[in-house]
Amino acid sequence: MSPAAPPGNGRSGGQAPREKVNATARRIAVVPHTHWDREWYDPFQTFRLKLVRLIDGLLDLMERDSSYSHFLLDGQVAVIDDYLEIRPENEERLRALTVAGRISVGPWYILMDEFLVSGETLVRNLQTGIRRAGAFGGAMNVGYLPDMFGHVAQMPQLLASAGFEDAVVWRGVPSAADGSAFCWRSPDGSSVRAEYLVAGYGNGAALPEDAKALVRRLHAQVEEFGTFLDADGPILLMNGSDHLRPQPWLGRVVAEANQIQDEFELAITSLPEYLAGASRDHLPEWRGELRSGWRSNLLMGVASNRVDVKQAAGRAERALEQMAEPLSALFLPPEAWPAPFLDLAWKLVIRNSAHDSICACSADDVVDARGRAVLPGFVDSHAHLVFAGERGGEFAARMAGQPYTAGGIASTVTATRAASDVTLRAGLRRLADELLRQGTTTYECKSGYGLTVRDEARSVMLAAEVTPEVTFLGAHVVPPEFDGDPAGYLDLVCGPMLDACAPNARWIDVFCEKGAFGADEAAAVLAAGRARGLLPRVHANQLGPGPGVRVAVEAGAASADHCTYLTSADVDLLASARTVATLLPGVEFSCRQPYPDARRLLGAGVTVAIATDCNPGSCFTSSMALCVALAVREMGMTTQEAVWSATAGGARALRRADVGHLGVGARADLLMLDAPSHIYLAYRPGVPLTAAVWRDGRLAAARPQILGG
Repeated sequence: MSPAAPPGNGRSGGQAPREKVNATARRIAVVPHTHWDREWYDPFQTFRLKLVRLIDGLLDLMERDSSYSHFLLDGQVAVIDDYLEIRPENEERLRALTVAGRISVGPWYILMDEFLVSGETLVRNLQTGIRRAGAFGGAMNVGYLPDMFGHVAQMPQLLASAGFEDAVVWRGVPSAADGSAFCWRSPDGSSVRAEYLVAGYGNGAALPEDAKALVRRLHAQVEEFGTFLDADGPILLMNGSDHLRPQPWLGRVVAEANQIQDEFELAITSLPEYLAGASRDHLPEWRGELRSGWRSNLLMGVASNRVDVKQAAGRAERALEQMAEPLSALFLPPEAWPAPFLDLAWKLVIRNSAHDSICACSADDVVDARGRAVLPGFVDSHAHLVFAGERGGEFAARMAGQPYTAGGIASTVTATRAASDVTLRAGLRRLADELLRQGTTTYECKSGYGLTVRDEARSVMLAAEVTPEVTFLGAHVVPPEFDGDPAGYLDLVCGPMLDACAPNARWIDVFCEKGAFGADEAAAVLAAGRARGLLPRVHANQLGPGPGVRVAVEAGAASADHCTYLTSADVDLLASARTVATLLPGVEFSCRQPYPDARRLLGAGVTVAIATDCNPGSCFTSSMALCVALAVREMGMTTQEAVWSATAGGARALRRADVGHLGVGARADLLMLDAPSHIYLAYRPGVPLTAAVWRDGRLAAARPQILGG
């Protein structure tokens, strides 16, 4: 595939070539520019803030000062898009200057690394840059390659196929090139004239504001460039460097320097205008790659740095080049060609090919934990967060000796039905924030306190606003209006209620206990949910021995939750299945029930998770740290086992491979403790040890001054 030739913006860059005032003066071509890394020692958004300030000032400068006649916007059109996302109101101002030839844009969309991306990405990069530059008067007709870490052998072929005659290069030029220009030829025989930037793309940066000082600087440059220059030959000064703003006095000082001497003739110009008069005869030739470190550092460490980033980019390229596009071409009719999707995918791949992005040499935020322990974020795989009201009186009664029978659920149902969406959402978000501030970065959320089609549907809808792990629990208990008709309620749950809730849920759950739903009823609920694409989980064996574990295993449930009263047969079933035993020690603490024997389960080879069961009745805690401490103190677990169960175990109960552990490919969910070891979660129970929390790589919560103090 060949890129289209750049339209409109010819070699002169929109300006007529200047005539010399003094035929004996050495021509000094001053090309104002900036080199813009979208991300490097600062993250992208920080650099974008600086870019907006730079272009804002550039537009003002060029509109008021005609002597500042030209500016090179780094040969990449991405900077225009980055700027206009913030300043769309300035598009016409920018376009007026580019169409007039005063600002050169393109031809690339991004200044890429040539060796770490596919050849197709290089082609699409040039195509995209030329096409986008067309909206601003056309791309600069020069293959500008100022800071790539070496150049592929096919680059002259690519540029020549797009109609380019010139390239401008710096890194990678070998010692054999002893002048400022050479013929660069590809293996296929095509070639371009290569202008070597002696001393780099910043060789004219920070020019003096005083004309006499500028002339002295020019004498020094002639001495520095030495043998690279022909006798009395022109000098190309690139007036800019990394992220530098324009020097607003440049037009004035250039004019003054021309007035006070006749040895040099300075002109603010463009690369196309400078190259228009460049010699093309009898140039030395170089074939193939430019990958020498003789004249400038190639920074070869970037080729092996962060291999995971490069592998991910390669997978994305192959998915586009070898699957998405060819399969769409083979199997879709022309009118169904997914152009917007493919164009967006290519733009993202191209942006990632930027030399500081694909090289992964950009700045990552670094946090000094200063000896603090860092764990995966907690994964709470069992929580009831959508409800109204509270049941503190019920808790006080239990503490006074009244047993827990699940009868208080009805009072929460009444309060929840009466509450507005605003009230329910506020309570849900308050608890979700509470979980996060304590280090829980992934959590499940159940319905189950509405028990009508309308109230269950809005419960799962609200839950879906805060987590993808939403569970439909219409089969929590039989509500009062169906007393004496549990079959009628079961039909409602498996029919209209399920239909209303399934679109916003991932899971289906059932409370399989005496006084709630029996084995056959529970199996019917789970089967109906599976038919609608929901995955099963079960409240099992909380109040006494029962069929819950068997129902869960036979249904292939991800998790059997509670598991307080287990028979040997139950343990054997769990050990032989993928079903996770999710233990909820906060319930036993709040209900004064016997704790499950985690040691027995672990000894049998059962996968164990720990969760909070946060709800207003049987366990109103959102603290996974408390549950870890209880698991260690009351259920026979070691601290390491308890923490694993509260992280990786919870992830398995949700069938998630991306959370609950730290490693390549995992989501960056981190919990930093204000303690040197995970042991402190049980060693110092009740103490707020959460120092900071990151979810998906972003700081989500932190104690004041903990990261800097």
